[in-house]
Amino acid sequence: MKKKILISISIFIFVVTGVIFNYPRAIAVTEDVNIGDINSDGFYYEQLTSELARSIYNGILSDASGTGKFVVDTNLSFKVEGVTTENQDDELQELYDEKISPDLHDAFCAFILDHPEYYWIRYNGIDGTITPDFLYNMNEKTINITQLDMELYVLPQVENKAEFETKLKEVANSITGDNDYEILENIHNYIITNVSNKSLNGEEIQQTAYGALMNNKASDEGASNLFTLLCREKGINSAIIRGDYVEGENTKMHQWSGVYIEDKWYAVDTDLDNIEDSKDFFMIGNNTKIGDKNFSEILIANIKPYDEQKTTFNEPILTNNQYEKFKVTVEYSTTETTKAGVFVTISANKEMNPVDGWELSEDRKYLQKEFFENIEGTVTLTSIYGERIDQEISINNIDNSPPSIEVKYSSTDLGATEVIVTIVSDRELQELEGWNLSEDRKTMTRTYNENTTETVIITDVLSNVVPVDIVINNIVSGAPECKVSYSTINRTNENVVVTITSNREMKELDGWLLSEDKKTFTKEFSENTSEDIELEDIYGNKTKAVIEINNIDKEKPELEITYSTKEPTNEKVKVYIKANEQISKPEGWEISADEYTISKYYFENESSTIKVEDLAGNEIEANIEINNIDKEKPICNVEYETNDTEVTVHIFTNEEIQPVDGWKMTKDKKQITKTYTENKKEVIDIIDLAGNITETPVAVTTIVDKENNQTPYNEKDEFFSTIKQLPNAGKVTIIFLIVIAIVAVVIFYSKYKQYSRYNKYFKK
Repeated sequence: MKKKILISISIFIFVVTGVIFNYPRAIAVTEDVNIGDINSDGFYYEQLTSELARSIYNGILSDASGTGKFVVDTNLSFKVEGVTTENQDDELQELYDEKISPDLHDAFCAFILDHPEYYWIRYNGIDGTITPDFLYNMNEKTINITQLDMELYVLPQVENKAEFETKLKEVANSITGDNDYEILENIHNYIITNVSNKSLNGEEIQQTAYGALMNNKASDEGASNLFTLLCREKGINSAIIRGDYVEGENTKMHQWSGVYIEDKWYAVDTDLDNIEDSKDFFMIGNNTKIGDKNFSEILIANIKPYDEQKTTFNEPILTNNQYEKFKVTVEYSTTETTKAGVFVTISANKEMNPVDGWELSEDRKYLQKEFFENIEGTVTLTSIYGERIDQEISINNIDNSPPSIEVKYSSTDLGATEVIVTIVSDRELQELEGWNLSEDRKTMTRTYNENTTETVIITDVLSNVVPVDIVINNIVSGAPECKVSYSTINRTNENVVVTITSNREMKELDGWLLSEDKKTFTKEFSENTSEDIELEDIYGNKTKAVIEINNIDKEKPELEITYSTKEPTNEKVKVYIKANEQISKPEGWEISADEYTISKYYFENESSTIKVEDLAGNEIEANIEINNIDKEKPICNVEYETNDTEVTVHIFTNEEIQPVDGWKMTKDKKQITKTYTENKKEVIDIIDLAGNITETPVAVTTIVDKENNQTPYNEKDEFFSTIKQLPNAGKVTIIFLIVIAIVAVVIFYSKYKQYSRYNKYFKK
């Protein structure tokens, strides 16, 4: 009964987890948990999600002793509702099986994977009772638990842990290396050299780091545990990995290690390497080929859970490729002999640290330096991970001393047909285009058939250069070089002077003027021509000169003059002058893009002459006649023929006008007539042929309508009626004009009276 009560009370701790996992319960439980700070950074510890599992993990880490007993301190408080005397044992027992046991095994699995230094704890050895110290308050329905008592199954070698720890440090101190990789390599070599995986007798201690270190015999578990512990002693992050080893069609449980360096995880299996005495399973990735299979097909990570464990742990994620050691290559900008500097480029497969005097690239994988002298030396290179390479630098192809050169000519007498130039050096030379190099590479020759002055660059095999001047002026064979030039190549109506210049003295040529130095011919052409001229130098060598003249133009251009309109107009008139060839733009005129047409606007009638010139300078006059611009309004005179019943109105103009609706026009278009049968006053727009408008008022006022007692039109009444109809601004204007008129009359009268007085005075 006491055991059931203890178990029942302890399970109160986990009632609240049923809420978290949405586990259906008949009991409603609320929780107030304060476990405290979790103090661990284990790889598998970080995957624990339950606070109780983390507490148990830390309890093992801090309190496990040689007896295998440890205590987990807690500070858990639960508020419980709905538990009755009749059902509490069954309910609490069910919660215990489903919630407590998985947390226990989660914590245990994570712990033994993270901490192989606790070699004496057996893989299947967690057990024990949970004996809570509790306070139960019926009124508040609260249970407080302060500790959990646990016990582990342990191996008898627990008594030798001091000796184990001492030897572990001694072995770790004996393993050295300049960088993490070399240290890992030496740890690997130590295990496959000192730990045997053969003739195992099935003892459980062989699965531990103790068996590997102290007995020099261990299974895959023991070897990997020792490897991981030695890595951690050397400050290298390492984790245990468990899974399946696939060998043919058979699969068995297996354990190996993962190491984390240079920001990547790699796998190391000393047990499999021990079998073949190899390094096939050292620092490899998922895609590393071992035989015809990838590593990930041979060792399949699978952290298998215990039967009661609820968490399936994830192994470290390995990189794909095998670890690559720090390597460098050296390249020289040239290995040929040179007098210039030599660039040395060192490229690495990893980022490097700076080196004094060398330029480091942005990605830190290239170092470069220019050398101006030969050198034999060593540069020390280190990766950012501490790997070191002493790289030799060798430059022996820089030479700044020039060779000694002598130039010889086969002939220097005037009249030679060819000259052979020989260049002799005191050292071997590089080939030069156009020159023949001797077998001993110290003599170069070239045959010249023409006079020349040039500088050739001679380069020896050490890339030193010497400029050599070649001067040949005694060759007279071959056709002379003649150049033809013209006094102008633009269109012209003048004669063109042709000049032929030769590089030699020439014989006279009929029709051409030869200069005093006998190297220049001139002739004036008055017409276009195309001809070949045969020339001969004083040595009898002949050549031809081609004369092409097609820019002489002495013909005046032909013009066509058009106008934008020839009808009467009160607008501007545009004049177009089109030529049969390109012409120049006169001042004040516009010219078309093809330069064949010029144009200009005229705003008044004009009769003038303009000179048009083509591109050759030929000039012709163009007569401009514009007489259809009319900006004067027509002058109109109105006459009336009247009787009692109708009035005929005649409007006479000084020029032809356009028809007016309702009016009759005479044939000469200078008079229109209209008969009115009623009195009417209107303004007629008289428009001439150019569009000028004269507003002409017509007033018919004398017609008498006796039937309707209509009187003749009263102009006075009409005047005042018109005034009344004006807008306010018009009325103000008329009043203003009347006031000005009155003021003017007053001033005039005053001046007149003053004049009269003065005149009267002077008469006296």
